[in-house]
Amino acid sequence: MNKNFYIFRHALATKNGYPDQNFDVQILAEGVAPITKMARYLVNVQSESNFSSQYLRCKQTVQIISKITGKKFVFDKRLNEYYAESFEKFLARVNNSLEDLLKQADQNIIICTHAAVISVIIQLLKEKRIDQEKVFTHQPKPGTLLIVKNKRVEELDFNKSWHPLPRWGND
Repeated sequence: MNKNFYIFRHALATKNGYPDQNFDVQILAEGVAPITKMARYLVNVQSESNFSSQYLRCKQTVQIISKITGKKFVFDKRLNEYYAESFEKFLARVNNSLEDLLKQADQNIIICTHAAVISVIIQLLKEKRIDQEKVFTHQPKPGTLLIVKNKRVEELDFNKSWHPLPRWGND
């Protein structure tokens, strides 16, 4: 059975980058509306395999999602931000997490994490290899949902007043 991944970055938490070693950055008020819209979309996604980074901005984001959808999230440190570790260790950590996610019985898996982690997961799912430059240059913005099905990626931007449905419809 192929897995479908619904992956999103935490809500907007800063407009000027993240200070070093500050893992308790809170989401900004203007980051709530796109996540609320995303949650309304995710209500229709049947999943019990829902995972999140342990950092506060992800916890606050999935709290919004959970309040609207009723979905429970498991916090996994392997989905935490890339910081103070070698790139090889970072890749190994994310790859290990992805291998475990692929073993889930659920067909649909929802993940809330950080931009670099998302980039690695997408590359592994699509190409089974990593382009290190893409990890830091092809990063989704907060308020977007990446849906990965059969090595295809659709991006829904909930920062807009409207958003298109993915080509295959709302599952």
